[in-house]
Amino acid sequence: MVKRWLILLLLILSITTNAQNINIKSARNTVAELEKSVLKKESPANQIKLIKAGLKSIENAKLNRKVALNSEPYALSAFLQSYYAHLDEGDLGEQLLEKAELALDTAIKYDKEEMNTKYIEATKFNIQQKKIKLANAAFKEKNYENSLTLFKDLSADKPTDTLFAINGAVSAIFLQRNTDAYNLMKRAADNHARNISVYQFLGQWYEARLEIDSSVHILEQGLKLNPGNLTLNNQYINVLLNNKRYAKATEALKIALDFNPYIDRLQYLDGYVHHQRGNFKEATAAYLKAIRQNNYYFDAYYQLGLLKIDEFKLKNDNKILIEAEDNITRAYNLKPNDKNVINLLIEINTFYKRWNTVSELKRRLVEL
Repeated sequence: MVKRWLILLLLILSITTNAQNINIKSARNTVAELEKSVLKKESPANQIKLIKAGLKSIENAKLNRKVALNSEPYALSAFLQSYYAHLDEGDLGEQLLEKAELALDTAIKYDKEEMNTKYIEATKFNIQQKKIKLANAAFKEKNYENSLTLFKDLSADKPTDTLFAINGAVSAIFLQRNTDAYNLMKRAADNHARNISVYQFLGQWYEARLEIDSSVHILEQGLKLNPGNLTLNNQYINVLLNNKRYAKATEALKIALDFNPYIDRLQYLDGYVHHQRGNFKEATAAYLKAIRQNNYYFDAYYQLGLLKIDEFKLKNDNKILIEAEDNITRAYNLKPNDKNVINLLIEINTFYKRWNTVSELKRRLVEL
């Protein structure tokens, strides 16, 4: 009697195991059929019908504990659900995406011998494509919370794709999540993104925190990838000038002018740097170049006037003071209400003892 029960039990187990094997084979066949359907460009409805049949077979197969501890059913399930999520544009698609990710994690956990790499990698691709769709849609709809979450996930999965990091950072900036924005921009820079906004953001970030060496370094990195870029160059030069790094600024301006020889602001800044370093001849030439490019360049006239006053104090040559007065007067004609210009004219006219002019300028100063 015991033998009969034992034989019956073994027979039931054998039938159950065979049934589970049949279910797994059915799921494999579903994937093969789905691949053919995709190549034939059959309708999504046909593909979804195949997927549902495959998922049902997998669930039946997992009723067997041994099968449930195997990687393959989860790998197959993850693949089918991730592709299904790709087909569905609504809420169901997002639910399927979550299920696919959970199944993928389990498949990877049990895949000790890496027997299901094909399904796992295909699932990762499907999940990535679905997240890209969702992230772009969220960004377009100004749902920056969702776009940030999705782009962060995409960037974490594929850090070398700098577009994910940049888009996530932009989402974070809209949300004023500056730390998230920094981390994502830093990841983009570490992976050699060419987009200048990465280096602009990081340069400003470091400068605001008085990490000047880091600001200079990151802007130099950006310029190596974008040689001659005027926007990035201007920011780099401004950081150098703001922190009185005139030697580096001179080098930077030389390179910038090689790429953009007719930009009046670059010529003006070149003059300013030479002025600060005491190179009067080079500074004068640079300011005059800027003025030749732009006859209404107030700052160039004003700084050239200051330069000539400084030079006059060293050399005591009246011709130099005449040049100073001429340039300060031109600056005054462009901006007659500028108090700094008026004070310089008062200083020059006092030197020449033109008391009526001095009185008139002082009166004007009081009126402003």
